[in-house]
Amino acid sequence: MADPTNPLKVILDSNRFYPHAFRWQGRTVRVLAVESIKTLGLERRYRVRTGQGYFELSLFTDSGAWWLHRSPNGLSRLWARWHNVPRYPLPFWRLRTRRTVLRPALRPQYQTAVPARLVQPAGV
Repeated sequence: MADPTNPLKVILDSNRFYPHAFRWQGRTVRVLAVESIKTLGLERRYRVRTGQGYFELSLFTDSGAWWLHRSPNGLSRLWARWHNVPRYPLPFWRLRTRRTVLRPALRPQYQTAVPARLVQPAGV
């Protein structure tokens, strides 16, 4: 059942029909894919896939309010983590443990040659 004490703030896609991202537990969660849409009277339910698992969002079309109908459980989060691993992970000796700061490259200081006709003699 939708939780009436926890309304969501949803950012819609460019066509203003599908959810693009939403705010949940103080974090912005990006929607990777919309799996299915169900219409139940005035309620429209979106089952969305995110990096944290599957969510079910409810939109009440008469009031325009969004509610979280179902959040991912532990098994769903584990499944999402297993599916989001890199295809070719780096070996442990190639992983960066901290950010490296690159020093600016040293550029040679070139002097521009002054034509001889522009150089005035010192005694004049």
